[in-house]
Amino acid sequence: MRHKSTQAEAQSSRTWERLKAFVREHVLRFIQAVLEADWSSPRHVGCCGIVVRLSSRGGKRSLLVGVGLSLVSVWWPLTLVPAQEGLSQKEQQQIEAQAALMAAEELYDHGQPDKAIEQWREALRLDPSLTKAHHDLGLALRDKSQLVEAVAELRAAIRLDPRNASAQADLGDALQERGDLAGALTAYRAAVDLVPNSAPLHSNLGYLLVRKGDLDGAIAEWREAARLDPKYPPPHANLGEALESKGDAQGAIAAYEHFLELAPSAPNAAAVRKRLTALKAAGKH
Repeated sequence: MRHKSTQAEAQSSRTWERLKAFVREHVLRFIQAVLEADWSSPRHVGCCGIVVRLSSRGGKRSLLVGVGLSLVSVWWPLTLVPAQEGLSQKEQQQIEAQAALMAAEELYDHGQPDKAIEQWREALRLDPSLTKAHHDLGLALRDKSQLVEAVAELRAAIRLDPRNASAQADLGDALQERGDLAGALTAYRAAVDLVPNSAPLHSNLGYLLVRKGDLDGAIAEWREAARLDPKYPPPHANLGEALESKGDAQGAIAAYEHFLELAPSAPNAAAVRKRLTALKAAGKH
């Protein structure tokens, strides 16, 4: 019985992998068809509403049903799916906005950022309250160095969800790229306040403080990052360099050694190793 069960599981796994490959191959074609569908038809809109709700739940069954209903909603709506009448204009726009948001994500994942940006803008035209669309659009615009627009979208995401620490940190990065260090610090402090146990946030805040000339503040942040996650490499290297600049050779050596234990093949490992060797040599004289 155990052998049969194993064979059945293997067959199920192979079937699921084939289904995922099919979805990956056809999902862009499907989403484009959804966007080009006749949205004046309550039948189309109702079906796509079901797809959006199901696809957000995850899991094999929801994907199977979601893909099945999506195909039905686009190509065979008159014969196989019951209509959902009585949708308001606002409800219809919200469903269209979700479809555009899904299209944007797929387009971006498939290396088409310009088309993705168009779909994010369309989603926000239909439903300006989509926090995720503002956030994702802001990141895409930042990647294209359109920093003024990126900052505006990230701030819009934060207005809609003030407790979005990720958006706060991304805003900090965009402001830093614009040269607005004061604004970047404000955003990163807000992110740290929201997620005080995040080692990467404390580490990045330390880097910003160095750029503002607050070395002691940076050291405090890097020590906190190292305390929160002793196995997270970046703060150890930064801490070593900061302590070295303050003349604390022993503290710098300990920080450098810890970094190299954690990340011996990191891109900056050779430079750290060179500094460590020099510090140790200087200590022998």
